[in-house]
Amino acid sequence: MKLSPITPKSTGSILILFLTLIMGHPLFSQDMEMRDFLFTGDFESGKDPFEYWTEQPGMKYKVNFKGITDEKACSGKKSFKLDVSFENNGYIYWAIPVHVPAEGKLTLSFKALLGEKDTVGAGFGIEAAFPPTTRCNNSPPLASFSGADAKDKWIEVKADLVKTGRQYANTSLKRREWSISADDVGIYVEKFAIFLSVRYGKRTVIYIDDVKIEGRVPAENAYKKDIEKRWTTYQARLNRQIDEWTQKLADWDDHLQKIDTAAEKWNAIKTGLAAKLEDTRKDVEKIKKQQSLSAVQFDEIKHHLLTLEKGLDLLKQAAKKGDDGFKNICVFILKPTSALQTLPTDPVVPGALGGEINLAAAPGEFEPGSFAVRAASDLAGLKITASPLTCGKASIPAGNIGIKVVKCWHQSGTAGISTGQDKSRRILIPELLLNDDSLVKVDLDKKENHLKLSYPDGEKYSWISDPNGNVPKTGPGGAGILFIKDFPVKDSPTLLPVAIKAGTNKQFWLTVKVPDSAPPGTYHGNLTLSDGNEPLGTLKLTVKVLPFKLLPPYYTSSIYYMSHLNAEFPEGTISSAYKSEKQLRAEFEDLRDHGVTNPMVYQPSNNPELLARYFKIRNETGLNDPTAYTIWGSTTKDLNLSPQALENLKESVKRRMALLAPFGIKELYLYGIDEAQGSLLKSQRLSWQAVHEAGGKVFVAGQKEKNFESMGDMQDLLVCANELSREEAARWHSRKHQIWSYANPQGGVESPEIYRKNYGFSLWKNNYDGACTFAYQHGYRSPWNDFDAPDYRDEVMVYPTLDGVIDTIQWEGYREAVDDVRYLTTLLDAIKKARATDDQKKRNLARDAQKYLDQFNPEEGDLDEIRAKIAEYIMQLN
Repeated sequence: MKLSPITPKSTGSILILFLTLIMGHPLFSQDMEMRDFLFTGDFESGKDPFEYWTEQPGMKYKVNFKGITDEKACSGKKSFKLDVSFENNGYIYWAIPVHVPAEGKLTLSFKALLGEKDTVGAGFGIEAAFPPTTRCNNSPPLASFSGADAKDKWIEVKADLVKTGRQYANTSLKRREWSISADDVGIYVEKFAIFLSVRYGKRTVIYIDDVKIEGRVPAENAYKKDIEKRWTTYQARLNRQIDEWTQKLADWDDHLQKIDTAAEKWNAIKTGLAAKLEDTRKDVEKIKKQQSLSAVQFDEIKHHLLTLEKGLDLLKQAAKKGDDGFKNICVFILKPTSALQTLPTDPVVPGALGGEINLAAAPGEFEPGSFAVRAASDLAGLKITASPLTCGKASIPAGNIGIKVVKCWHQSGTAGISTGQDKSRRILIPELLLNDDSLVKVDLDKKENHLKLSYPDGEKYSWISDPNGNVPKTGPGGAGILFIKDFPVKDSPTLLPVAIKAGTNKQFWLTVKVPDSAPPGTYHGNLTLSDGNEPLGTLKLTVKVLPFKLLPPYYTSSIYYMSHLNAEFPEGTISSAYKSEKQLRAEFEDLRDHGVTNPMVYQPSNNPELLARYFKIRNETGLNDPTAYTIWGSTTKDLNLSPQALENLKESVKRRMALLAPFGIKELYLYGIDEAQGSLLKSQRLSWQAVHEAGGKVFVAGQKEKNFESMGDMQDLLVCANELSREEAARWHSRKHQIWSYANPQGGVESPEIYRKNYGFSLWKNNYDGACTFAYQHGYRSPWNDFDAPDYRDEVMVYPTLDGVIDTIQWEGYREAVDDVRYLTTLLDAIKKARATDDQKKRNLARDAQKYLDQFNPEEGDLDEIRAKIAEYIMQLN
């Protein structure tokens, strides 16, 4: 996209955002019939072509003017003007309908100018359709205007819609459809749109002139035939996948019939497995009939196949083993951070036959394990009791073995995949780690959740699946605020007996905290299972305590942490914002125990007393890093860059540093405008320079390339969104600046594996300096209701209660990521020390260890095996 100012009426420049091109033009038939296409909008006729498109539910705004005006014009005498005032944040779009193939040659050009009263700015983009799929979505902004530099100056924007459409087809379809790319579909531009996204201002005033979409594109009938050819190729690929699944299911059906199990509880599993196999076969047949396969459907079939494969292995084990030592139940050992789910009604779970849980951990480490219980008949109350773990005279107390029940509940349609909202589907998914299984009551038929609330006059259940739910108050970042008196949610302090219906599964999560002083060796103990007073069996628990201690991770372990004290709510709230001192202390302890040693600071600095109490509690819980990463703004209010405003900012930085000095803070980072791009990002240059002159540093979330291109010389730290990039890390390190990772994914995706993989070894492989996803807690309305916000699911790693938090499986995955990096850091230190010795054997071993680190692939390898290999090298080098 080419940008060129038409009349330079003011100093400075505007940076227009555009889509980076990653693919070339599609290879459509060279002999296809072509036609010329031209759409122009000079607005001289007085006709307004822009139509209302869509808006975020709950938007409150007033259209002051929309239409053709002679106030300003780039050429001729008229232009289009849009003037809108807003009462709240959100989005609203207007668009010009267009229907034209984005192939051959097709370009967009227009000119735009912001009015003097504009405080919001505007973005421009397209809506694209990809037939024969039904996907039709708006693109990211092709251009964004905001800030003082964009005012009263006509800016020309030019875009290649063929390249843009192709890139968007690839990214959009990849997220939603199985194995479909731009080569498989048609690409149409359906709309040219104005995107108004209200975050910081209250009014948009934008003028548009000389809109032109032109080029030489395929003729409609010829293009439709070409699309049919492309889709035929895709269908052949899809049918090969379907045939592979069909054959595999037929083979497994044959194997299943030949397995002979004696015990009735195994026969029940065999019957359930046969039913699941038949259901999966029907799903595959439905996909074949529809000739379409979404990414979600593919993941579901993949999960079913893995469950069936595991189930066959389990039945083969059971047929050989006979009696497993458990009465009326089957016990399965699970990999806790696996992506495979254990659901209540699945005929089998993805684990190995029970008997013994084997863990390995260093002194001071928290190490997870997991197992599932399947009931052959109803269990009124399964009770699990842990014994101490002993190794000679040494022991790990039973109190160091935490056991929780893994609660499955219904979440919105992207559960386990992303935090995007999809209210059309409700997914039963494991997430919560509870002591009281009855805290959440799940209706499997209606797909609804109810939460137990503990009022002074007794317990009551509250419906937490209301798609239109609301909250009485909103706080920072739009977080929903529920009052303690109205929403008194609280878990039991210890694990309560768990009822399990016949033919269903219940997963349990255990966490062993190895004492700092535990000598190395293999510790043995038991988990005793009983139903009331009736013994059901004993599960062995073995923990190998390693002969070394782990170093802190080489990187900064952080997270967006919105909790803070507020004088208006000394008793706290049920939210991601306002906490009591008791809640705050519990959360700091939870952060520390999950390896997050430097969470971001949201506590305002305008109340020194509360700030001091906040940091006092933070330090007392062991979170005493000398660097503070604060959400405190690094820009002057409303981008007022007057000399006096900049001096005030400098004084503010110095004052804040003085406030934090008594708590050991020696380095202060201030936050820029979140995810700003274009001219809004660059408009902070003078403010950031003032922060530096006052002795502070600047960090903010942003995008690959864009932040470095605009502010890489001044931004001390980029919190970089989405996929990791070794090349992006090199850019920031070339300036001796840092890069952290977030939104890969955001908090709240119910998968421990994805957090362990993306925020652990992979960060080191890509040379990142920290992990800091969003967020520890952030509820868009109620953090306990996944369906009540229009655009996003709640981004939560833990759920707030009146006295602390309830952890989740994804939060446990985040801790394992930190621990992976601690093992890695410890080995790197051992390699460094070995290389400095005269012991040739150790130096050779250090070389081998480094070679292993350079070659292992965390994206494909088993993370437990990688950690075990690293631990082996540490022991050999030490």
